[in-house]
Amino acid sequence: MTCHNEVIVGKSEDLRGYVTFTSLVREGCERGMELSDAVTEAVKYCEEQDILQPFLADNASEVANMLTTEFRLEDAIAVWKEEGIEEGIEIGREEGREEGREEGREEGREIGEFRVITLLESGMSLEEIKETLRLERERQ
Repeated sequence: MTCHNEVIVGKSEDLRGYVTFTSLVREGCERGMELSDAVTEAVKYCEEQDILQPFLADNASEVANMLTTEFRLEDAIAVWKEEGIEEGIEIGREEGREEGREEGREEGREIGEFRVITLLESGMSLEEIKETLRLERERQ
C-alpha cells in the first residue's frame, strides 16, 4: 500500500481500506490488466482479507461499475477536440464552397463582359448581341 499521508490513513480503518483497494487497482493496471479486471481482483482480495467489509459485500458490483465507467476528463476533452476539429473542417469546407461559387460567378461575369465587348467591337448591334448570347446559352 502506498499513500502520501500515512498518519491520517492510520487513524481510519475505512480510509486505510480505501487506500489499499485503490492501490491494488492501480497496481493491477500498471501490470497491464484491464481496469475492470483490476477492480474485480481488488474486490476479491479485499473480501478475502476482510478489507472494507461489509461495504464491499453489499456494494461490490456498484463499486466495480462506478470505477470502470468513471468519467475521465482527459477522454472527454479529447472527444470535444475531435468534434471541434470536425466541425471546423466542415465550416471551412462550406466557406470554401461559397467563396468558390462567388469566384465562379465573378469569372462568369468577366467572361460575359469580355464577350459583349468583343461583339460590340465586331460592329454588331445590341439586338444582334442579345440574340447571339441567347443562342450561345441555349447551346450550353
